[in-house]
Formats: sequence, structure tokens, C-alpha cells
Amino acid sequence: MTKRLLFIFLLAASAAILSAQTANINTTVAQFQQGITAAMNGGDLRKARDLANQMSSALTQQLVLLAPTQQQRLEQLETSYAGSSGRAHFRWLVRLPRAAFDAGQFSKAAAYVDDLLQMAPNYSTDVATGDAYFEAYTVRGRLCVSNNDVSCAKQALLASIEQAKPSPMLTNLGPYMGLARDLLALGQRDVVLQFLTECKPIWTQDRGALDHWIAEIRGGGDPILKSRLNN
Repeated sequence: MTKRLLFIFLLAASAAILSAQTANINTTVAQFQQGITAAMNGGDLRKARDLANQMSSALTQQLVLLAPTQQQRLEQLETSYAGSSGRAHFRWLVRLPRAAFDAGQFSKAAAYVDDLLQMAPNYSTDVATGDAYFEAYTVRGRLCVSNNDVSCAKQALLASIEQAKPSPMLTNLGPYMGLARDLLALGQRDVVLQFLTECKPIWTQDRGALDHWIAEIRGGGDPILKSRLNN
């Protein structure tokens, strides 16, 4: 690694750390900065590289600690939703069913699903409409799984992709696979295969993931289903 790249890495990491505005993190970066500078001044680029990698790991750990909890994330989204109107109101609502589910607020998640399905037809030309239907039916299906209603979950899985339409998120990064994973874990391989097949016209930038998963499931495997957002 060249000195230029090391300095770029150090500056970028330091900026991210400082933005967190915590004394502990700043102290950690300062210590690594001193060590990296000393190593570089001494011509030991390997040691400087190793220290830079350690700083990266420390930064990642600190950012995880600073990340909001699922409940806090839900509350943040709800605040934004409550303070919005029109198209922005709709787009905030698209994110709420899954946020409520992830926070363990199942009754609230179900209510947001109903609200989203009721509002979506009013925004049929909006870029987020495909995401809206997908998110609503996916969360409904996960709620069905939580209630041990596999039949309901299977119907919701297929509805999630049949009612959806291409959007920048679905086309490029792919659909959220939480419900598909749930059903695959329950041995519902046929419906998951049908879902993955029906994803193809929508997730066109899957880089071969769908065909790989389909082949693995047909061969008796249990692939880890994740979109490019790692969810």
C-alpha cells in the first residue's frame, strides 16, 4: 500500500470518527494516527498498513455501538412520517411495516401494512409503488409465519412479487428476502422456487444470484438468500 493511499485511508477514517463526536472514538483514532505516522516516517509501510486495518476494525465496532436500536429506528421513521404529507408521507410509510416488525411491534406492523396497501393505489405512478406492495405483502407474510400460518405466508410471498413492479431498489439491489428465508427454513421449497423465478423480470441486476439459488434449492441445498443490501 502506498503512502498516498494510507494517508487517504487515514483522513477518511478520521473524518468519519470525528463526525461521531465521541471522546472515546477520537482518542482511539488519535492513537492509531500516531502509530501510523510513526511507522510511515520510519519507512515501515507494512506496519502502517496493519495499523490502518486495525483502525478500520475499531471504527466499525464503534459505529455498531452508535447505531440506533430497532426501536429507535422505528421511532425515527415514525417521527418523519408524522411530519410529512403527500408523496413524502407515502414514501415514509413504505419503510414502516418492516421497521415495526423488526422492532417486535407486530400489531403496529400489521396496521402499517393495511395503511400502505390502502394508500398505494393513490400513488400508482410513484417510483416507490413497487416497493410499497412488495414490503407490505412481505411483512404480512412474516406476520403469518409468526402466527404459524404457513398457508397465509405462502400466499403473501407470491403476492409480494406478483403485485410489485420494477423500481430502482428492486431492479438494482433486489427484493428483501426475509419471508423467502422463513419459508425455506420451514421446508416450503416449491413456493420459494416459484418466488425466485418470478423475481427474475424485476431483479434484473441480480448478477446471477437467482439462477444460482434456484439451482441449489432444486439440488437439495439451502442457500442463504440475501439481496445486494445483505438483507
